[in-house]
Amino acid sequence: MNCVKVSVFLSIMLFFLMGCSDKQISFEERIEQQIQNASSESIIHYEVKGNYVYVFYTDHEMLRYQAFKLSGRSIDWVDGSGGSDIKKGGFSASNNPDIPFSFSYFTSNNPDVKDVLVPWTGS
Repeated sequence: MNCVKVSVFLSIMLFFLMGCSDKQISFEERIEQQIQNASSESIIHYEVKGNYVYVFYTDHEMLRYQAFKLSGRSIDWVDGSGGSDIKKGGFSASNNPDIPFSFSYFTSNNPDVKDVLVPWTGS
């Protein structure tokens, strides 16, 4: 009889624990869910600056970025760009007043290019 009580108790506890467990996903997985056409293999770099996340990833031979605003547990899309051609090279920049940081990026297949200087012409 004691064995039956223990079995019932363990079954109820197991059922309770299974019902209470919520699948936790990582921060990276939450970002991946927000980016269309991107998988974990294509995200090259992401950076958190203040309440924003900037994500750089490849998609269809292009280097692209998307920016998201962090608010509590939500990640809301703010901006994204067409991108820079990986094979031919190219340049892209953000210029959205809704995000606090502007940036530029480029791709080059020229092995002699080591650094790129982008002069600041703003105030």
